[in-house]
This record gives sequence, structure tokens and C-alpha cells, in this order.
Amino acid sequence: MGRYVIVISFLLLLVLNACATNNTGQSANETNPSILRTSTNCNQEPSEHAKELIEQEHELNEVIAINNDDVIVIAIDPKQHDRLQLKKLEKNLKDSVESSFHKHKIELSTDQKIVLELRKLEERITNGTLSRADLKKELERIRKLSKEQT
Repeated sequence: MGRYVIVISFLLLLVLNACATNNTGQSANETNPSILRTSTNCNQEPSEHAKELIEQEHELNEVIAINNDDVIVIAIDPKQHDRLQLKKLEKNLKDSVESSFHKHKIELSTDQKIVLELRKLEERITNGTLSRADLKKELERIRKLSKEQT
């Protein structure tokens, strides 16, 4: 009888220990879900590099960047505590990106409407349902929208 109690206790501890392991919910290859890799006939390497640069410099909820031949439009969703110094954050991030991309005009926004619009556009690029001409038109529309709201 004593052995059964010891074996059952050991199994119970084993089960409880297995249930108590710390699981963060992220797989090994999903380190930062806010950076979405895009692959399409439109070269998005400059915007991908800009995302990585911003992510390295500052911790944000989300960074979305889309480029065409001459402009990179970036939308960021800062953490709640960073919203108190939004203008300073915006200026610092824009300056750091501009120093790396001399051939592109950089537009950075923290507006949620721009975040949503760029997210939709990025999804269309990822799905491959957007031509280069449509990308240019959409980016111009988003740039105008960004200037209206400022």
C-alpha cells in the first residue's frame, strides 16, 4: 500500500510540474509578430530594413512600412507610456530612418487611421493583388490622408 501512495504522489507531482511550465505562447521562429515580411513583384526591401531599424531603436506595438521607388511611408503604434512624448518619439525615429535612406523621402505617422490603411495595403501586397501602379496610387492617397489629419 505504501508503494502505491508514493507512485501516485510522484505521478501527481510530475503532472503538476508539466502543467506549471512557463509557456510564452511564441514559437521559436516567431520572435516579433509586428514585423510582417512582404514578398511581391514590388520591391519592399527598403521598407523591411526601415522596420527592422525602428524595431531595434525603440519598442513599439506595431511598425508598418511600405515603399515605392521614391518614398517610404511608415506608421507606428507606440506603447501606451510613449504616447506622452509622441512628437519627440516621432522626430527621433524619422531622423534615424532618414539618415539610413538618402534616396527615399520618409513619411512617419502615429495616426491610427494611417496604421489601419497601411495594414490593409500591406495585406494586399502580401497577397499579390496589387500592381506597381496601384501601389503608387494607394501610397499617394495615404500620404494625402496623413497630411490632412496633421
